[in-house]
Amino acid sequence: MVVIGQTKQAAAAKTSLTYLTVGALTVVWTVIWYVYLKNNGAAPNTFLWVYGFLATGVVLLIIGGGVGVIGRSAMPAETAPTAAVAGVVETSPGAVPVQAVASAPAAGSGQQAVNFGTLPPAAVSPVQARRM
Repeated sequence: MVVIGQTKQAAAAKTSLTYLTVGALTVVWTVIWYVYLKNNGAAPNTFLWVYGFLATGVVLLIIGGGVGVIGRSAMPAETAPTAAVAGVVETSPGAVPVQAVASAPAAGSGQQAVNFGTLPPAAVSPVQARRM
């Protein structure tokens, strides 16, 4: 069953933005802390914490950039086609046609659920499915 109206398209963008924001803020505040400690003197062990937070911020920036690139490259696979393409689909003998049947919407969701049924294994080849 496919629920029309719900999409997870922006999940990668939100995740990437979160990583980038947290990483950038971590780097900025770590640099401020480093400058403060350098000017006012601190124990050598304190600088280990500074370097650790700086490395954590940089790693979060790298992860956020990577998630953004992966999400951008996966976007065409997540989005539905915008226009229907008319064409002829060759089916094997005895294949059962599939109909879209609208079922009752979920209570209070304001969305319509559509059951597309199942295709017989030999009804549409992967090459024909890509052309559709």
